[in-house]
Amino acid sequence: MAKELGIRCANTQVHETDNGDVLLVERFDVSNGLPTHHFLSANSLLQKPKVAISDLATYYSYGELAEFIRHHTGEYADDATELYKRMVFNALIGNTDDHSRNHAFLYHFANKTWRLSPAYDITPINNSKQHGIGLGDDGRYASIANLLSQAKRFGLTRAKATKIISQMKDYTQQWPSHFKRFADINDIDIKRLASVIPDIE
Repeated sequence: MAKELGIRCANTQVHETDNGDVLLVERFDVSNGLPTHHFLSANSLLQKPKVAISDLATYYSYGELAEFIRHHTGEYADDATELYKRMVFNALIGNTDDHSRNHAFLYHFANKTWRLSPAYDITPINNSKQHGIGLGDDGRYASIANLLSQAKRFGLTRAKATKIISQMKDYTQQWPSHFKRFADINDIDIKRLASVIPDIE
C-alpha cells in the first residue's frame, strides 16, 4: 500500500517454508555483498537518552527529521515530502511502532550524499494513536490537526499537506480490499485488523 502511495520501501518477499512463512527484506545499504552506504538511524541522529513530553513537539519528532533532510540532503530535499507521507501513512494504518530506530538515513560512499532510506518495518500495530516519535504540536497523538500542525517544517504549505492527507486517507480507507488484493488476507485476519487500524479524525 505504501508503494502505491509513492513511498519508497525496502523490497520484501514472503518465503513459504514447512515451519511457516518467513519475511525476507532486501538490504538497501549493500550491493553484491559489499557495503555501498553508511546507515544512520534516526535514533543515532537525535541522540536523546531521555525524552521529555515537550521534546515530542519539537526535537524528538518527524519535523526534526524533515529539517535534517531539508538542510543536509541537497538534491534529495523532496525526501522531506516523502517523510511527511510516511508519517501520515503510519498514522492512518496504526503503525505506532514508528520509533527512532525505524527511520534512517543513508550516506552514499561514491556520491557523498545523504538521503532518507527506503521505508521499512511498516505494519499495523494498534489503534492507540500514540506514535513512537512526535507528529506535531500535540506530540505523538495521531489526529488530522496534529498531522497538519507542523507541515511547514517539511517545506509544505497547509493546503499541500491537507491534499496529501486527503488523498492518503481516501486510499487507506479501502484497506480491506487492498490487503486481500496484495496478500490474500482471509476474513478472520481482516476482522482482527479492523480492531487495530484506527479512524483518524
